[in-house]
Amino acid sequence: MKQTEKPAIEPETNGEEFRRHPRRDVDVRIKIAINNNGVQTFVYGRGNDIAEGGMAAYVSMEMAIGARVKMEVQLPYSQQSLKILATVRNRSGFRYGMEFTTVSEQDRQIIKRACHALSLVQ
Repeated sequence: MKQTEKPAIEPETNGEEFRRHPRRDVDVRIKIAINNNGVQTFVYGRGNDIAEGGMAAYVSMEMAIGARVKMEVQLPYSQQSLKILATVRNRSGFRYGMEFTTVSEQDRQIIKRACHALSLVQ
């Protein structure tokens, strides 16, 4: 019986194989509106990757996991800005992972087209 060899170090994974939609690198300005105890606060940040289901962004404001925010962003290859409701799903420092929770069909098509166009140039 022959033993199978295993590498000394397991290769790192980025979690991509577990995602519903592939991520695409992007660098866009985003505007976030969050409701803090009845007061709406606006902050600008940078979206740095996107998928059909959400976006990761650097935002210089504390946001709790589970917080619902309004996000405004203009994606590459699109002429109009999108206004999307999102939920903060995770964070690492000031990098937040946000899932799109309320997206119109028109906006969903714009996101799909932008992700497809980004896939062609990356």
